[in-house]
Formats: sequence, structure tokens, C-alpha cells
Amino acid sequence: MREGLGLRWALLGPFAVADTNSDGGARTYFGGHEEWIMNLMNQVGPTPDFDKALIEEIGQALDAARGDTAREDVRAWRDRMVVEIRRLKAEHPLRKTLQQPL
Repeated sequence: MREGLGLRWALLGPFAVADTNSDGGARTYFGGHEEWIMNLMNQVGPTPDFDKALIEEIGQALDAARGDTAREDVRAWRDRMVVEIRRLKAEHPLRKTLQQPL
């Protein structure tokens, strides 16, 4: 999580990450997995129906948020930022930070 998916979520959030992880966007990423996702989410607490209508609503919201920017361009930006964050973490490891006075 902290070296991959967590960094992506920090940059985009879980829905936009799903949108960029599939060439077909969130509709393709989530489509066909509704029951599995509902079972997983219901382990945490009651959730709305994760059905095709909700997936479409999420897709439309992501399309509007992305605007004219191509999904591939968002994906490329996300990947550059993940590499940059990992570089920063390597240059400034927690262990080194804890050894220095605050």
C-alpha cells in the first residue's frame, strides 16, 4: 500500500485510481465485479447497492472531473508523481527523520 496503491490513492483517490487503472475507465474496472465488491464493502458496514447504475454515476462524475484531459494523460501524471514521492521517501527515510531532533 505505502509504495504503490496508497500513493496512487493519495494523488487521485480510489475512484479516479480505478478510472486510470483500466483503459475503459471505472465502468470497465468495476463492471462485472459488483457482487464481490458489495460483499467486501458489507463486511465494513451497510453500503449502497453497487450496481450498474451507481457504477455509471461514478463514471459520469469521473468523466466530468477529468474534463478534456485524456485518461492516459492522467495515468502518466499519476505515475510520474508516484515515482517522485518514492524518490522523496528514499531520500528522507523515516529512520533518518527520527534520529534528528525536531
